[in-house]
Parts: sequence; C-alpha cells; structure tokens
Amino acid sequence: MRLTRLGLTAAVAVPILYYATQLAALPFYPGYDPLRQAASELGSDGSLYPGLFNGGAILTGLASLAAACGIASACIALGGWRWAAWLAAAALLSCGLASLNAGWFPLPDPRHNPGWLGLGTFLLPPVLLLAVWRIPGTRRLRFALAAAILAVATLAPFMAGWAGVDRAAYGGLLQRLLTLPLFLPVAAAGLALQARLRQLDPHGTSP
Repeated sequence: MRLTRLGLTAAVAVPILYYATQLAALPFYPGYDPLRQAASELGSDGSLYPGLFNGGAILTGLASLAAACGIASACIALGGWRWAAWLAAAALLSCGLASLNAGWFPLPDPRHNPGWLGLGTFLLPPVLLLAVWRIPGTRRLRFALAAAILAVATLAPFMAGWAGVDRAAYGGLLQRLLTLPLFLPVAAAGLALQARLRQLDPHGTSP
C-alpha cells in the first residue's frame, strides 16, 4: 500500500511538473510567445537552457509512469473494475512515454513527435472515469472527470482547425487549454484515491 500511495502522490505531481517546467523555462527563451508557440519549443535550440525544459519533461514522464502503477493498484484495491484500472494504467504509461520521448529527443529532432505512442494521453479522462466508476465515495471525482471529457470534446474542433481559429497564431494557447482537462484529472484522481485509502486505512499500516 505504501508504494500505491507513492504512485498516487506522483499522480498529483504530474500537472504540477508539466506546468512548472514551462514557467521555469520561459525566461530563458528570448521572445517566446506562449499564445503561438508550443510548449516543446521551450526545449529547442532557441532556448538559452533547453535542458531545463527537457529535464522537466523527463521528470513529468517518470511521474506519469509511477502514477500508472499507483492509480491502477488503488482502483483495484478499492473495488474498481480490474480491466478499467489497467486501461487507465496503459493510458498513463502512454502519456509518460510521450513525455520521456519529448525530453530525450527535443525539437528540432524529428523523433520528438511520439506519434501513436502518446495516444493514451488523449484518453485519460474517459479511462480514469471507467477506472473509478464502481468505487464508493468518488462521486465528485466522477463528475470532474465527466466535465473534463466534455471540455476535451469542446476543444477538439478548435484543435482540428474546424472552428476557424488560426492555429498558427493561437496554437500554443490551444495546446495549453487542452492539457488542462487532460492532466488535471490525473491529479484529481490521485487526491481522491488517496483520500479513500486513508478512510479504509487511516494509520497507513497496510504494507
């Protein structure tokens, strides 16, 4: 159980690391435009210290891998569907590998784009919702995850270019708006599952 709790703490850290990395790297990229430019450009050769962003991306990836283990283990222990817990773990594994890839192969390296490797990132809200669906005491979390699904669906036409928004001018903003309902649910799940585990084992005595 201690390893599970560590994994859930890592889940809470995922969005914190993701956004803190960008804030830390931003001052070292002269003329960077967050409305237009993607986050990964902070780790490109246009930055004075690209390793700052790329190192943060690797830490985010490692946190996501640990979160995959923690969330799956907690959901199973709390009575969630086993298959759904492993789906959530697979999505977090995909997210983590994409972040590791981004940090290891920074722009302009053509290997930076993870392709299908990162597909699970976009499935995080629905698979997390499935993973916690049967767990008692997670009603608020389920509502938050449903809201995240709705937010992703609302942003999808803008990301695809169907809504008439100039992605060349606002691509960075759209990326950051999309990551909010993708990454914040990971932290929300980590916090909610930690709370449920504490209710069942308030003194943390389980191994």
